[in-house]
This record gives sequence, structure tokens and C-alpha cells, in this order.
Amino acid sequence: MTDSVEACFLDGIKKSERLNEKAFTFYFGKNESSLILGAPDKSIRGDDVEWYEVSNKYYWEAKLKDVKIGGTSLLNNTFQDSFSAVFDTGTSVMTMPTAQATMAMTLLRDMGLSCQMIRDGKAPEICYEFEGESKKSICVHNWYENAEGVDESSLSSCAPALMTLDLARENVLILGQPYFSEHVTTFDVENDRIGVYRMQS
Repeated sequence: MTDSVEACFLDGIKKSERLNEKAFTFYFGKNESSLILGAPDKSIRGDDVEWYEVSNKYYWEAKLKDVKIGGTSLLNNTFQDSFSAVFDTGTSVMTMPTAQATMAMTLLRDMGLSCQMIRDGKAPEICYEFEGESKKSICVHNWYENAEGVDESSLSSCAPALMTLDLARENVLILGQPYFSEHVTTFDVENDRIGVYRMQS
């Protein structure tokens, strides 16, 4: 995406002598959103930040160990290929390869997902486990389409905000807007890592 550009946004951050943290942070609050250069204020990102190693520079991609919905794995032993997650502010939904998306939809159907469960905040969350030193999963609770005012019989309108995405050379899952709506995310340019802080509800 940016590796062919000599003087780019990331290079500017890395070379800056004015930034106390060679990074940029996205914050999507209830009433405001921000792109912050350098270290964000502690009122936005607290001390409890979990860091994940970047496996593909410029794409902000990290290797996945597993993805679970309600504790059930989507990347079990039947899939021998490696998987990775891309943190993308420009994607409005969550994405998965077709095989995993199909498993996810089947799993949610078997769990009895309904519009009422989503409205009541009782629908299962999706959790991402990563390779590397961090042992903490990233979980997204509200990854469903808004079900307000929807007829219960129209269950398709109460489905997850999930889209299939199949790439030729790799298995990628995108963490889109549902993820960013719940987490403050720091892209550490200097150390090639991603910092995640779950926003206080």
C-alpha cells in the first residue's frame, strides 16, 4: 500500500523529532472521533494496552492463532493454512474467507441468534487470538447490524455485520468498524506493533 512511496505518512511519523511516541492512534468515541499523532492522552487510551506484533508491514496485519464465536473455534484443525487479521479503519464490517464466514453463520443459527438477543446485548461475541507474546484475545461484542425497529420475522436484518472476502494468496480476516467502535487502536510505526485498548463502556 505505501511501500512504493519514498516520502509517505509513515516515514514522516518515524522520522519526526517532535512526537513522543512514533505512532498514530484512532479513537472512535460515542460523541467524537480522532486521529492522534504521538501518544494519546490517558483519558483516551489508558495504561492497560495490549500490544500485537505486525507480521505484514504497511498493511497492519497480525498473525492469528484462532477466532472464536461464543467460545467455539472457527480455525480448528480442519484448516491447515495460516490466517491473519488486518486492522482497517476503512472497512465498515468484519470480513472472513467464505469457509469461515459460512461456519460463523451456521454456528450463530445453531445458537439461536435472534433480533431480541442482539437488542438485549446477549448475542455471542467474536474473539481473535493472536500469535506472539500477547496472550490476550481481542473480543468484539457489538458486531451485529442495528436491529432497531426491525420485524422479528426479518431475521436477515439482524445478522452479523459480516462479509466474505477471499484472497488468492492468503487467508485474511479484516477487523473493521465494529472493532474500532469498541477499541482505541495505536499503530506503532517505530516498533512495528499494534496497541489495543478496550474503551470503557
